[in-house]
Parts: sequence; structure tokens; C-alpha cells
Amino acid sequence: MIEKASHYRIKIIFLFAAIFLFALSILSYIRIKNLIAASDLVSHTIMVKSELENVFSSLVIAESNHRAYFISKDSTFLNDFSEALDDVSYHLEKVQSLTSDNPSQQLNLIKLKAVVHDRVDYMIGILSDVATKPITVQRWLQGKNLMNAVRSQIDLMEHEEKQLLSNRSAEFHKETFATPLSNILLIIASALILVIAYFRIIKELKKTDVLSSNVSDGETRLRDILEAAPDAVITIDHSGRITSWNIEAENMFGYEKDEAIGKTLTETILPQRYREAYTLGLKQFLETGEGSGLNTLIEIHAIRKDYTEFPVELKISASRQREQQIFIGFVRDVSIRKHNEEALQIQTQQLFESEERYHSMVAEVQDYAIILLDKEGNIQNWNKGAEKIKGYTAEEIIGKSFFVFYTREALAGHLPQQLLQRAIQTGRASDEGWRVRKDGSLFWGSIVITALHDKDNQVFGFVKVTRDLTENKKAQDEIVRQKENLETQNIELQRANKELESFTYISSHDLQEPLRKIQTFSSRILSEESGHLSEKGKNYFLRIDDAANRMQMLIADLLAYSRTTTAEQTFETVNLNHIVEDVINEFREVIAEKNATIETGPLCDVPVIPFQIRQMMHNLIGNALKFSKDHSAPHIRIQSEKINLRRQIGENHLPEKEYCHIRMSDNGIGFEPQYKERIFELFQRLNHKAKYDGTGIGLAIVKRVVENHDGIITASAELNKGATFDIYIPTSRAKS
Repeated sequence: MIEKASHYRIKIIFLFAAIFLFALSILSYIRIKNLIAASDLVSHTIMVKSELENVFSSLVIAESNHRAYFISKDSTFLNDFSEALDDVSYHLEKVQSLTSDNPSQQLNLIKLKAVVHDRVDYMIGILSDVATKPITVQRWLQGKNLMNAVRSQIDLMEHEEKQLLSNRSAEFHKETFATPLSNILLIIASALILVIAYFRIIKELKKTDVLSSNVSDGETRLRDILEAAPDAVITIDHSGRITSWNIEAENMFGYEKDEAIGKTLTETILPQRYREAYTLGLKQFLETGEGSGLNTLIEIHAIRKDYTEFPVELKISASRQREQQIFIGFVRDVSIRKHNEEALQIQTQQLFESEERYHSMVAEVQDYAIILLDKEGNIQNWNKGAEKIKGYTAEEIIGKSFFVFYTREALAGHLPQQLLQRAIQTGRASDEGWRVRKDGSLFWGSIVITALHDKDNQVFGFVKVTRDLTENKKAQDEIVRQKENLETQNIELQRANKELESFTYISSHDLQEPLRKIQTFSSRILSEESGHLSEKGKNYFLRIDDAANRMQMLIADLLAYSRTTTAEQTFETVNLNHIVEDVINEFREVIAEKNATIETGPLCDVPVIPFQIRQMMHNLIGNALKFSKDHSAPHIRIQSEKINLRRQIGENHLPEKEYCHIRMSDNGIGFEPQYKERIFELFQRLNHKAKYDGTGIGLAIVKRVVENHDGIITASAELNKGATFDIYIPTSRAKS
């Protein structure tokens, strides 16, 4: 009964040791799994923050290329603009994928996509509208507001990710500390259990030896103990052959007991590289009684029956039984532990590298000054962007208060303290204003200060991000200045329009009445008092009458020019042949007198203001008849065709669409090519007024009419070789 009770106690010891070791293994696995999960969450949060910044950076690049295109008109910027928009879409999709497990961020992302979409639509709308209508200040301010909305939404999402990062980092640091410690404690506990189990077994064996007088019975009990052991236990005789092989050894190495007993370790579990050392060690111990590897726990690789290797812990002890030398080997499979240790090492290394990359990225950023402050506002670190924007090196500024960046006025108003207090209260504070560089110069800075909290939610410092927006500020100030100038010019233009209306009224009424009286009385004097005048006096009155007639012509032409600006513009689709025929009828006496020929072909149907086009044709045909060469019959040719403007005459400032190209050429006196622009200016006359009458307003009226129809006119000529006028009028009108 005593022997059976001893056997039972030994089984209980081994069972308790096995259960405890299994529980410790499970705890170790859980700790390592928690560490890996915490590491993954930290990396995931960092990736979300990085992709959010990539969204904003790509949008800023798109905006820069968009603005560069308007400044330079270089189409290569449009390609960069398109690529930047593709980058924005790509990074938004990355953010959506990364935040798929966060419903709150998914809602924020929907809002972010909406404002990004509005900003992109705005820039594309600017591109499509730039050719047809001017870009107003309001539209530029709309773009700025949209960009601010994007920045605000990204900041909101980053704030949430920062909170997640803080919580996850704290959890990761806790796991980083707890996991190795717990594994060490588990290993110690395992060793203690083994030692306790070992000594309990020895104690029970001793009790058995005392109680039993039969050696064979003791061996039987020993075999029972070995069979119940949680590790592989192998006994070896003095010749090196296996004498016992427990169940755990069968499970571990794949050999059945009958297959293993009688063979050596070199024939079963030892790989080739260990066999020579083992044989020499065994021989040395048998000859000298000493061996360096005995009673020492060593880590080697064992080999299974299927020739696969795996790591084990091996301990061999020497003993004597029946006056014979025997050896007992304890073998433990440490594959799982090794795997866990390697996984932990890899995860730790990856986390270290991830943090190193993150810190390196922050340090290398040059467009943003990213500064870490302690709770009092003293600078703790300094990246390249901070050095570039503010002018200080890290050695010069670290340890100093960030108050040095503020102007005297800002310091007097306690602005830095207010920003820190606002960040403590709300988590974040932003501001724009003038800041001071190291050399004393000022720059317009946009800053965001974010409070950093510890695991107890206590503020321990701040992150301050600054952008240099000096150029943006100058551009905004310039826009405001130009807006004020434009408003002033509009007021002046309205006043000038009123004066022009007054002038038109005076020209049509008050100025013409005195001219008519001058003409009337001059004619009466010449007809009734001619006998009382000398030839010189008659000549004077003739010159007065001629001057009055020219003055009347000038007033009439000025009124016609004014009508092209102030008259109601009602467009009708007409055939230009009808207008040309009417004008030719008006000049039939002059045509007959000069024996002129006017050749016309089929002309376009065009939406026009009829009376203005009639005035244009009247002036052009009249000029061709007037400026004909002496002793040469005038020949005028009028023709038209529908064309695409850009394809025909190259670069211009009109949109690409269909135009009616009207060409009028003559064989008159022409003009020198350098005057092809000047002839369209008011009161410009290239010929002697004594020979060719006129006021110099006719071609100015022609140009104004063409411009009223959203067209262009060009002139070309050579002296005494005639002149050609090319007119381009759109064949369709945009619906208003």
C-alpha cells in the first residue's frame, strides 16, 4: 500500500507539473500575441496619419501646378496637375482601406472626400472658364476656403488618429515591458517546477528504496516515473546503448520503444555534427570519471525519425545501478519557445525600425517646421523644416522657449501663453500671423499646436507645426489691393460713362445747333453779300463753311462710335449678302463716278447686330472707294468662309470654335505695314486731309463693332498696292 501511494504521489507531481507548464506556455503565447497586436495597431495608426498628410500634400501640389499654369500658361503644369489629382485619389483610397475598421473615421472620410471633390471641381471649373470669363476675386477666395475646409477635415481625422496612437502606444509600451518580463518569470517558474518535481521524485524514489528490498521492483517504479515525465527521458548504459525510452520520447522522436532500445544516440536522435563530440565525451567519462557536459543544461538540435531537426534542451546525468554506470538524459522540445522568442525579436525589430523611419521622416520634412515642446513651451527637438523656415540650427535653439519666434506686439498681448492654454483646454490651437526669424526678418506663419497627453490624460508637452505662408499672404494682400483698385476704376468708369452720355447728348443737340447756324449764315453771306466781299473775304467764308462741314462730319462719326458702345445689342441671324447689297446701293453714285467694281461671293449667315454690321461694311467699302489710286478704277473683293480660328491663324485669345472669316481687299493706295495696328485708333489718319476727307474714326468704329461680336480684325497692306481686312465673327452665340 505504501509503495502504491508513493507511485500515486509521483503521478500527481508530474501531472501538476505538466498542467502548470502547459498553463505557463499558454500565458506566454497570450502575452506575445498581445504584443504583436499592439505593435500592429501602432503601425496602422501611423500609416493612417501618413496617408492623410499625403492627401493634403498631393492636393497642395495640384494647387501649385494649377496656379503655375495660370501664371505661365505652360501646358506641362497641367500634366503635373493631373498626376497630382491621381495621387489625391490614390491616397484617399488608401485612407479608406486603412480606416475600414473605424466607423467614426469612415464618416470623417466621407466628409473629407466631399470637400476634396469640391476643391478639385473648383480647380477644373477654373480651367474650363478661364478662356470665356475672367477669374474674380470671389472665385479665388472660394478656392482658399475650400482648401481650408480640406485642411480642417484632415486635422480632425489626424486628431482622432493621434488619440488612438496615444492609447495604442501606451498599450504597446506596457506590452513591451510586460511580455519579456512575464516570459522570464515563466521560464523561472518552469525551472522551479522541474526542480521541485525532480526533487520530489528523488524523494519518493528514496522512500521507495527504503521501503522496498527488491531492486527489480524499484526499477519498475522508476520506469513508471519516467513514463509519466512531461519530457523525454532516456537511460543509457556504459556502452552508450539505450536501455529505456519513455512515452514522451516516442512522441518527440517518432521511434517506438522497441525501435530505440539497444541503439545508440548517434543512431537515433543526434545529428551528424554532434556525433563525434558525444562519442569522445562518453569515452572520456568512462576512462576518467569526469565529463564537461554532465549535469549541464545545453541547447542543441535533435533529429526525428523522419530526419527533421528541431531545437531541444538536453541534460545528461551519471548514476550507478547494480554496480554499473548508467546515464539518464532529459530532453525537452523547445520549438514553440524558440519560435515565440524569434517572433518577439522580429516584431521588436520591426517596431524599432518603424519608429526610426517615422522620426527620420519628421526630421527630413523641409516644408513644415515640426517642433516638440515641453509643458512650459521649451523646445525639445528641431527638424530641417524648422531650420529652413526660422533660421536657427538645432544646437542654437533646443532648450529655449518658443516665445522667441513672436513679435513684440504678440508678446505684449501674451499670444504664446494663450495658444498653449487653448491647446491644453481643447487639445489643439491654431493661429496665423507674423513671426520672427533668427535674422530679425518677418514671415507669415500658419501654426497648429497640439497638446500631448500621458496615460493619465495629463498634458506633458506639445507638438507645434508651422508653415511659411509669406508668399500666400503677399498674394492675398495683392488681391485685396487690386480689388480696391478695381472698385476705384469701376467708379471712375461709371463717372466716365455718365460724362460720355452727356457728351453724346450735347453732340447730338447743343453742338450741332451752332454749326447749323454757322453754315446757314455763311451761305447767306456768300449768296447775298458776295458783291460787297473781296476775293480774300470770299475765300475766308468758304473756308469757314468747309470747317463747319468737317466739324459736322466729326460729330456724326463720334455719335456713330458712341452708339457701338451704348446701344442695345440685339443679335439676329442674317445673311451678310443682304447687308452688303444695301451698302453698295448707298454708294451707287460714287461707284459710277469712279467706275468702281465690287465683287462679292456667297457670304455667311451669322448672328449679328444688324445696324452695327451695316455701319462696319459702310465704313470699309467707303474707305476702299475713298482711298483709291488716281487714274485707276477701284476694284473691291468681298468673300467669306467658315473656319476654325486656331487652326487657321494660330495663337489668339479667343476660344476655339467656328468663325465666319470675312475678307475685304482692294487695289487702292494701301499703307505702310508698320501702321497696321495704328489705323484702328481714334482720329488716326495716315493721309493728307486736304486730299482725302474724313475724321479718322471710321476704322475705330469697325474695330469696336467686331469686338462687340466677340471677334477680331486684322489689317495688312503695302503702300500703293492695296489693303486687305480679315474679320472673324463667331457663327454661334452662347445662350445667356
